[in-house]
Amino acid sequence: MGRTGDETLVPRQLPARPPVFVGRLDELKALDANECGIVVVGGPGGFGKTSLAVRWACDNASSFAGGHLYVNLRGFDPAASPVAPTVVLRGFLDALGVAPERIPDDAEARGALFRGLTADRRMLVLLDNARDEDQVRPLLPGGADSLVIVTSRDRMPGLVAFDQAQPIGVPVLAEDEAMALLAQRLGAERLGDTGAVEELVRRSGGMPLTLAVVAARALANPTFPLRALADELRHDHLESVFSGSYQALPEDAARLFRLLGVHCGPDIDVHAAGALLDGDARGPLAELTKAHLVEEHVPGRFRLHDLIRAFAAGLATGEGAALQRMLDHYLHTAFAAERCLAPHWPSIDVDTTKSFDGYEDALAWLDAELPVLLAATDLAVREGFDVHAWQLPWTMSTFLYRSGRWDDRAATQHLALAAARRLGDRTAEAVTLHLLGRGKAMLGDHAGAQADLHRALALHEGDAVHVGVTHFSIAWSHAMVEDYGTALKHARKALEQFITNRTPSWIALIQGALGWLNAMVGDLDAAVDHSTEALHRLRVLGDLDGEAYALRTLGHVHHKQGEHDRAAVVLSLAADQLAGLGERYGEAQCANDLGDALAAAGDHEGARKAWSRAESLLGELGHPDLESVQAKLIDTGVAGRSLET
Repeated sequence: MGRTGDETLVPRQLPARPPVFVGRLDELKALDANECGIVVVGGPGGFGKTSLAVRWACDNASSFAGGHLYVNLRGFDPAASPVAPTVVLRGFLDALGVAPERIPDDAEARGALFRGLTADRRMLVLLDNARDEDQVRPLLPGGADSLVIVTSRDRMPGLVAFDQAQPIGVPVLAEDEAMALLAQRLGAERLGDTGAVEELVRRSGGMPLTLAVVAARALANPTFPLRALADELRHDHLESVFSGSYQALPEDAARLFRLLGVHCGPDIDVHAAGALLDGDARGPLAELTKAHLVEEHVPGRFRLHDLIRAFAAGLATGEGAALQRMLDHYLHTAFAAERCLAPHWPSIDVDTTKSFDGYEDALAWLDAELPVLLAATDLAVREGFDVHAWQLPWTMSTFLYRSGRWDDRAATQHLALAAARRLGDRTAEAVTLHLLGRGKAMLGDHAGAQADLHRALALHEGDAVHVGVTHFSIAWSHAMVEDYGTALKHARKALEQFITNRTPSWIALIQGALGWLNAMVGDLDAAVDHSTEALHRLRVLGDLDGEAYALRTLGHVHHKQGEHDRAAVVLSLAADQLAGLGERYGEAQCANDLGDALAAAGDHEGARKAWSRAESLLGELGHPDLESVQAKLIDTGVAGRSLET
């Protein structure tokens, strides 16, 4: 459905009403007593907090005319980081009908927009599996008529003390409730052996998760007496409830379940599961889902409850070959994705048959799999797969740079360097030092950057392409501290290498770099010549990233020559192109330049918008350039507005 920038929708995001639900009368009454405000539904994992909250929400949905929002915050996923509030807010604003171009990049600005849109609505917001109150607070709607239900293993004392949240504890099921749950799942006829049922309930501990798995096993084996199932459960060993379900699985599903115990988490798609299994995983995953041992939480992606993951890990012994297949899958697929993002960058020796349908497809895969790739790198280090430990960070490097995740980039490159040195691989060490040096430059450690880059240059001696690219990075690092004379010297050395070796993509990129550096030293004619030549070459090559930076140089030169309107057109194009590539720092730089050009042209409102765009991006990145942009906004009276609202 089409929508305008001012249109708001009525979201209906609640999950399906749980088909099996018993008891919880006291907890349901406690929820009934809250027409608005915040309710914290608390209890340990597996106690049925989500089922309780979703059941009540579905039964009372009609009371909230403003709509319903839902998110799983993954606060206690054993192998995944909690979902960042800014990510959740993006989804909420989209559900409310905010056009993508109107959604701010800055977390505070997103929160302010969300609160403004919900201030006059009566909404139900269900925040499932929250880690702590810091994750919850940015997601609270505006106004006083909405109800927020938070489920968490954390008691959220801050919300209770300072936000008047009402706590509702969720205990284990009472014996009669647990028996009623089994009756709903299995039918009264199956419960004829009362003693066996009572023993089953007692040994399951009254946990809904445990009972669900037991019921699934009983349904899968209709001839099994319940006493046999009860005998499978051992006192004080909760994981034993999963044993019967595991033992009843078909062989390939049981094998996949064991192998999921070696997976790095937080979730897995069908292709990675196939790599673990060394075969088609669709059927086994369907069996595991039917047995309540895995959950397909989004189409095509599967996860395990942390209690079940621990059980699977206990079964996973001697699975080194499966672990290598999994790491190979992520390395080869991530390598193919990186080649779509930065095909000009010198490659490493990875043989892969994986492929993507272009830049956007590769970018989406990297975005979805990033938590898994980071976890896979840590796992490779722990398990001694040092080739993977240095190559996986290489495959993520471009994506982490363009998305502004510079801390992750630096951390993974440090792991990579240690792995390369353990291997005694001179080339791997040089490649990693190069990327680590670039990362240090982005984080402001220019002395460290120069040391790493010059060490990489020495190690690359004799490899003309790598020597040229390293000179390019040294020039780039010097330009960041405005040492343009040294930067020009290294850029020219790089160009000599690439002309000698006839490397078209890098000749074009170095021409672009020379254009920018000449612009910085005031030689505008040389800047135009180099940038125009670069732009022509880059368009032939289809290098959108390099093209955007060449456009930035030309926009800068037009601005310096007093052609401010022309500069604004070119800079706007460059900023939008970098935004489409997900390159946030480059977008911020172009937006800042665009503001300067618009201000000089007399378009002060346009300038404020451009600088605000740069401010939001630089604020998210934590980049020191933020101060200079905010100084411009202070002069216009709007700096920090997003932080104050």
